[in-house]
Amino acid sequence: DLLILSQNYNQSYPAPAAPVPEPGVLGVLAIGAMGLLARRRRA
Repeated sequence: DLLILSQNYNQSYPAPAAPVPEPGVLGVLAIGAMGLLARRRRA
């Protein structure tokens, strides 16, 4: 509704923020990063 109202008055409305990733995805990425760091230290 606010977007329609702002378009009627030729004003720009900021786009919604990017969606926040799920905590599970962040956990998987963190585990993968730790695995890569451990692998680099061994080599």
